[in-house]
Formats: sequence, C-alpha cells, structure tokens
Amino acid sequence: MSASEMTSSSTGTNNAAEKPTWASWVLNVLFCGVIALPLVGTLWRKSDNDNEIAKLENRNATTLPAVPKTFAEWKQYPPLVEAFANDHFTFREQLLDQHHALKASLGISPSPMVAIGKDGWHFLRRPEEWHDVTGRHRLSTLEKVRCLAYLNKLHDRLKEQGIPFLIVLAPDKSSIYTEYLPISGVRGTRKERLNELLAFLEENHCRASILDLREPLRSRRQEGQLFLKHDTHWNCFGGAIGTQSIFQRLHELGVPVPHPWPPVSAKDFDWVPTVLRYDLSLTPGDMELLPSPKPQPGNDFQREENSARLRSVYPEMAEYSKFRITTHSDTGKGRLLMFRDSFGAALVDLMSRYFEHADYVWLCPSEEQLMHGVQELKPTVVVWELVERNLQVLGGSGPGYEEGTLVPQFLQEDIYTLTKKKLENLRVAAGHATLEPYKSGFAVNHQGGTPEIRLDRLPPLRKGLKAFQCIVKSPDACVFQLRDFSGLSLGEVPLLPGNNEVAMFLPYGDIKGPLIIRLGNARGEYTFRQLSILGGKVGATATAAASEVKPAAAGE
Repeated sequence: MSASEMTSSSTGTNNAAEKPTWASWVLNVLFCGVIALPLVGTLWRKSDNDNEIAKLENRNATTLPAVPKTFAEWKQYPPLVEAFANDHFTFREQLLDQHHALKASLGISPSPMVAIGKDGWHFLRRPEEWHDVTGRHRLSTLEKVRCLAYLNKLHDRLKEQGIPFLIVLAPDKSSIYTEYLPISGVRGTRKERLNELLAFLEENHCRASILDLREPLRSRRQEGQLFLKHDTHWNCFGGAIGTQSIFQRLHELGVPVPHPWPPVSAKDFDWVPTVLRYDLSLTPGDMELLPSPKPQPGNDFQREENSARLRSVYPEMAEYSKFRITTHSDTGKGRLLMFRDSFGAALVDLMSRYFEHADYVWLCPSEEQLMHGVQELKPTVVVWELVERNLQVLGGSGPGYEEGTLVPQFLQEDIYTLTKKKLENLRVAAGHATLEPYKSGFAVNHQGGTPEIRLDRLPPLRKGLKAFQCIVKSPDACVFQLRDFSGLSLGEVPLLPGNNEVAMFLPYGDIKGPLIIRLGNARGEYTFRQLSILGGKVGATATAAASEVKPAAAGE
C-alpha cells in the first residue's frame, strides 16, 4: 500500500471514531441538565431557602450582592457571590442533613452548640450552661449582691401594693439528667453557681420568695420522661410537675389557687411518637415521645395571642404572637401577670384555667418594665419564671449600687468608720512614706518602695457580707490592694489618676486583727477620705470576693 493510501486510510479511521453517536448526545444533555439543575432550583426556591435559614439557623440568608461599580467592589464581589450561592444552593438542606447524620452516627456533634450524650440524649453546649456544668462559671460576690438588692427592691415595691411576688427557677436539662451527659469534657456536674446564689440569698434574708424546681423534678423523674431528648426544654409532664410546685408556693403566699393540686402522673398524658425539628436536633429524623394532656372536663379558658392589651403595654417587644398571651377563664380567680422565657410555654395551658385573667409576657423585665406592667394590668399576683442558665439576668437587671452611695443600702451595719481620733491607729508598716491628717481621712506621701498602711485596733469582722469603701485620690495609675493581718490579699482594684471611688466586697468568714492598705509603685501624694467598713448582721459560709472601682468626681 502506498504512503498516500495509508494516510487516507488513517484519516478515515479517525473521522469515523470522532463522529458523535446518539448515546453521547444523550449523555451530554443529561450532564448539562444535572449541573444546571442546582442553578435553576436556586433561582426557583430562593424565598423558601431564606425562610428555612431564618427558621432553623436563627440568621438571615445572604442576599445577592449588587453589581460592583468600582475596582474595590469588584475585588470583594467573588466572595459575596460565593456566600450567596452557598446559602441558596438547591440541595443545601438535604446535603447538610446527610452530613450531620453521618457525623452524629460517629458520635461527633456537627454543631459546637450541641453535645451528644449517652443513649441519644443531646445537651446544650452554650457557655451559659456548659460552663456551669463543668464548674467554670461562678457568680462573684458583686453579682450576688446585685441580685439580692434587685429582688428585695422588687419585692418591697410589690408588697407596698399588696401583690405577692414569686421567682420560679426552671432547671436546665443537665441538672436533672446528669447521668446522660457525655463523658468527654465533663467530670460530673458541679452546679455551684445556683447553689451558692440560693445559699447567699437565704443567709442574707432575701425577702423575695424563690422556688427552685430542681428537687421536685428530680424526685419524680422515675415516673416518666420529663425533658425532651433532642431539645433543651421540659415536656408537658415536666411542666405539670413544675406547676404543681408553683401552685403549692402560691397557696403559701395567700393566692387563691387550688390546694392541694390534683395529682399528676404520666397516665394523665397521651404519649405520641413525633418527628419534629427540635432545637438540639442534628438529623431531620429525630423522634420524640411527646406527652399530650388528656381532655379534662370544666375549667375551660379562652386564649388570645399577641393581644392588643399587651401590645399597648409592651410595644417594644418583637411582633411574635407567642411573646404576648392573654387568657380568660369564667371559673378562675384573681389576675396573674407572669414574665417568662421559653420554659414558660408549657405552663400557660396548665395555669390559665385557674385564673380569671392571666397575662404572659416573654420578657426578662427591668424594674421599670415590671412596675409599668403592674400599673397598667392591675394583677393580683406576679410570677417571674427564669431558666437556670440565665441566672445572670437577675444580677444584671438592677443597679449594683444605690445612687449616692458606694455600697448597697442594705449594708447598714457600720462596723468601722475612720475619724480624726482614730488616725493614731494608722502606721506605715512597709516602704517609704509619711502620714498626715487630711479632712475626714489621711494623706500618704509615697516616697519609694511599696508602702503598706496598717489599720490597727479594728473590731473583729465577723462572718457575713462585708464591704470596704473609701475615696482615693491617686497621683498616677496604679493598683490599690487590701490585705489581712497575715498578708493575704482580700482584693485589689486599679486606680486612675485623680479621684477614685473604691467599693470592695470582702470574703466571708471572720477577719481578725488589722487590715493593710498596700499602694503600688506610683510615687506622690495619695489622699484617703470617707474610709469605712459596712456589713450585714448574718453569717455565711461561701468564699468569694469581687471589687469595683470607678472614677469619682474631680472636686474635693
């Protein structure tokens, strides 16, 4: 065969091999359709995806960015488009569900906020609760003092109007089902925070009535499941047991509620297997046994969500129907105003039938918000339900100090006040400094070293809440430290140049002997005024200290 024939034969063979067939056409069309399907679905289901993300992930979906007009905007455009595509990808939800299911099957939580426990139990791993589980979150003395002052003030203002007041503490799931907590990272629950707060309030005679629901629930947990395995909340059975305890305490406060409360058992509920999206769900197929109360004759009530009555009183609240609920019952007695969180949802239907009128507000109220509701709604009883992990709300809702004073007004026992006659009991115990009288206090001329000023002939500081206060004028920024007779630090605060108001809460336990004021390295003249020690008259056993300092007025 000649060379030309061989070339022709070879060319013909290649052309025949490259000729597309009907099968290749079908495959190409299917391939293009498959890769284009997500884009078509993304454009078609954009609004649905937005709703799903807002509902399940508690955030707004990324919006399509505008066409850039400058070079800088063009540089930022690709990541913005990518974020939009990630949020609106058609199969995003299905792929995430499968990804979560795979990790959960391996015992790995796909969410940093969810801890996988034993036997399929899930727990909230948010710092507010998890640090409490591991004992890392403790309340300072200052936070407990604020809580005490705030609750006493609310109680006193409501008592003036003859209105009973009850604080209800709903437990975290980790407080009731400790044995199902994951082993890794948890060496047994410690839960000092709530225990210490309740002990502190009792020892300092908190006047507000506080109901801790942990023990009532723990004592009944063998009768049936009280919390949802894949959710942070209790179920209706747990809520019914909580309501039983609430009505018992309200009866003790003189509120006309049923007493004794009708017995509640797991048999009073229909337990139905249900698949839902719970707040700790990691897979779409999580199933729970949900208790539903069996119908009971009589004591019916009418329920109105997002009522105009409550909208007028609390217009600043979000427009969510279940944030404001009003109920009416022809057979009930009295008017209830209840501030609550999500745990209170299980209490609404259980409590409403026994009150002629009830207003439920999803709000952790400030003093002004609570008293405004009392003024407008005219309740005969006020209840505030709060879940355990949000205890800090009680300490942060009120002022730490009453206006015009350095320490809370309930510390009325004057243990020690420095006067001119007592200046002879002061001496320099260390460092280089001289002492001189100054108005209602003394002046220290810091000449070197780390001066220590010793306050001799102090009365014994007995167990209980104690506070040291004074006004210090500092020549420069430094550290003020208070020590006991053995040299142990009782607390320290930073001083700013100029006048500083110092209020320091001292540890519990007896403090015998002198106190020592230790100054920093900033040389110059320091002046001390209004130095005194105040305290409560009752004892305590906890050991915690906190201090606070703020700039004082510039004038003397």
